[in-house]
Amino acid sequence: MIMAVTAVIDGRHFVIPNELTAASFILGLVDAALRTPEAAMHEMLEGSLRAVALAGALLAIRAFYQGLRHREGNGLGDVKLANVGGAWRHWNMMPVSVNVAALAALRVYGARYSIRGWPLRRPSRLPFGQFFAPAIWLCWLLETALVGR
Repeated sequence: MIMAVTAVIDGRHFVIPNELTAASFILGLVDAALRTPEAAMHEMLEGSLRAVALAGALLAIRAFYQGLRHREGNGLGDVKLANVGGAWRHWNMMPVSVNVAALAALRVYGARYSIRGWPLRRPSRLPFGQFFAPAIWLCWLLETALVGR
């Protein structure tokens, strides 16, 4: 439910509330601990490490793009949402959730611009969290169903 609310808010206002990312992050660590109670601390630490890794990757992409184009590419809300994705997703599914979100965003925006006959321009804004939040949830469902984590 939190991911759906996050997606709607980002889609409408281009902002991802800190309260939602904080709650999602904590719930991700709790989920990790509850899935393996005998190794709860280890799972929570690993979830935190994954969160830092994925958020660091998006932060690096943000800095690279800003240095290259001299304007903001992705916002810090997307970076914080990546932190959530790392807490919830295991290593092999983290890039899957980012790719699912990116491909969905490109398809939706490409179709929207094509249908309306609008040209794609550089300064076009895209609320990535609108696609990233559901992708995190979808990959969690997929991973849970396939692997049972």
